[in-house]
Amino acid sequence: MLLAKSRLHNIELVLGGIIIGTGIAAMHYCGISAMRMHVAVHYGPGRLALSVVIGMALVMLALWIRFGLSKGGKPLSSNGKILATLIMGCAIAGIHYTAMLALRVHEMPGMEPHSAETGNPLTLALIIALVTLAVGGLIVQTNAHLHYRSRWQIEDVNAAHLRALVHMAADGIICIDPLGKVLEYNPAAEHILGWMPAEVIGRNVKMLMPGALAGQPHEYLKKHALDHSQGATPLHNKAWEVLGQHKNGTLVPLRLALSQADARGRRMYVGILTDLSSQKKTESQLRSATTVFEHSFEGVVLLDANRRVVDINPAYERMRGLPRKTARNKEFSDFYRDTADEIDTCAKFSEVWSEIGRSGHWKGYWQLLHNGLSHHLSITAVRDGQQRLHHYIVICYEELQQERLVLQPCSRHE
Repeated sequence: MLLAKSRLHNIELVLGGIIIGTGIAAMHYCGISAMRMHVAVHYGPGRLALSVVIGMALVMLALWIRFGLSKGGKPLSSNGKILATLIMGCAIAGIHYTAMLALRVHEMPGMEPHSAETGNPLTLALIIALVTLAVGGLIVQTNAHLHYRSRWQIEDVNAAHLRALVHMAADGIICIDPLGKVLEYNPAAEHILGWMPAEVIGRNVKMLMPGALAGQPHEYLKKHALDHSQGATPLHNKAWEVLGQHKNGTLVPLRLALSQADARGRRMYVGILTDLSSQKKTESQLRSATTVFEHSFEGVVLLDANRRVVDINPAYERMRGLPRKTARNKEFSDFYRDTADEIDTCAKFSEVWSEIGRSGHWKGYWQLLHNGLSHHLSITAVRDGQQRLHHYIVICYEELQQERLVLQPCSRHE
């Protein structure tokens, strides 16, 4: 069991050395005791103890070389394994020869030398060989079983990790064979397309595509298999936008990333599906907003939270007479006068921004700094989901000077 581990602690090294060293010593002394001799046999206690200590020490050293030098997850080199094996052999030899030094024999008086019994030496040799082979085979089988169980545990953990990753992935994952049959279908793909795994696995992937496009996967895989047989590079993360067929019949815009995988000689293809419905909806809304921004007759100005110009539309560019690129990143109030006692100015800038901070909106008139023309402005503060100020939207249109003079009072707050 110790040899099947990848790492041993110090206490395990000591216990392993004691157990294995004691086992080797017991094997030796039991073998000597089984010998039938006409002499009396006894051992010197000092050398007997020394033989056991030498065996234990060398076994501990062999175990330390095998496990202590392979720290950090790095496997032991071949030279290290050979050295550990040689030291383990020295442990056996050390016990044997030290025990032989401890052996003392004395001829017993009145005892005739014992003659060896006659027998068939070939039979004895075969028995010894068979026993040796049986013991060796048992050791090899036990070691192979321990190694297989260790590898199986590693493979089982890796498979569990892979299943968890597939089932917890936010994107849909579909695995198919070269003929288009679905092999794997995760919960995210079920959420995107509406089909249950039992309805999809084992069937052709074309059921997940619109009828007009159903034949494309088979043709693409067939072409790729032909190219691959002619030495083309394996398919890796080939991405494009496709339409998926939801179970209820609606079409789902998807981003498909397709890669080739080989599992134990079997080729399969892994598709990663990303639902683009929200992205497409947002893009459509942005296109509509951009159309309004670009073609509105009123001037539109976008300000950041620091009241600096982010962008102006062509109408405001015409009203202000300022190029679009030049206007960006400028303080918006720098375009207008801040003189509260003049009739063409509705309020001080500080009062305007304070009002917007309280109510979120302001309407009134400001006079352009460079030519004195009046603009009717509507400024709205836009906040995010946490009610933090994000940006401002300014709607502006020009006011004729003679109409502006009869407006009383000058400012108007709504």
